[in-house]
Amino acid sequence: MNKEDINIDLPTSLLICVTFHYDAARLIYLEKISKHFPSLGEKVTVFIITNTSNPSELNEIDRVMKNACICDYSIVVPEYLGHPYLLTWVHLGIFRKFYPQDIYSHFLYTEDDICITKENVMYWIRSRFILKPFGLIPSFIRYEFKNMRTEKYATDFVEFVNFHTMPSLKYDKKYAYLNMSNPYQGIYFMDKLLMREHLHGESSNPDFGQWDIRARAASGVTFLDIPNGFLSRNVVGFLLPEMQIDENSLIHHVPNNYTNNKNARNGKILISELVKKRGGMVFQILINKFKASSQRV
Repeated sequence: MNKEDINIDLPTSLLICVTFHYDAARLIYLEKISKHFPSLGEKVTVFIITNTSNPSELNEIDRVMKNACICDYSIVVPEYLGHPYLLTWVHLGIFRKFYPQDIYSHFLYTEDDICITKENVMYWIRSRFILKPFGLIPSFIRYEFKNMRTEKYATDFVEFVNFHTMPSLKYDKKYAYLNMSNPYQGIYFMDKLLMREHLHGESSNPDFGQWDIRARAASGVTFLDIPNGFLSRNVVGFLLPEMQIDENSLIHHVPNNYTNNKNARNGKILISELVKKRGGMVFQILINKFKASSQRV
């Protein structure tokens, strides 16, 4: 089966949670990413989780949601956090509440400045079908723009990726999935099966994972039950003839703050140059087409 032959439908119902630590200067980012939300599913519900209870500030968030044409949304202000860093974990309680009700087919958690498009979601759903039998999950790479240029820079990388030494899974002669050295993406997207893993596994514990507590909230099941030979469960689409990351696996980190900060180590490598062919032994798994099209886990 060719990748293009896989039937792709947008989520029938998508629940989105966004963590927004209130900052008036960041409202522009929240509005920019929210304008894409209605296109990500047939039915979309949005929860904005914020730390402010100031009426005028809540009105500003409300204005942003209306400007983005979000019809079904709620603003959640936790009564007690214990620590400000735990704001990023509040969304999990919302997912726990709605998961058993079988209302939503998919779940998206995101930070307040990462732009997810319809094309990103369609790539994820197509790739999820392919990757299910292998315990791997389609994921994304964040990018930024430098000043007013159109070239995309990799937000979360400080060095090039060696194609020959990164674990990978080959789909056919033209397409593969790469297990990148840094799987951080600032979001996670899940269907019901993955959400069940998350809610009933160690990954839903704030103490689980390899990053700081705020970043762990966006890791989902990245580090849960990693297949042998891989660094994480996250893999990104890769065009083999062009030696380029699949454009549909790229998500925009809209502040562009790392690329434009000369003191930051990350954000300085062009997406087009991120993956290099260097010496070393190739680690690949050739997909059994029949297995990919018939097995479900």
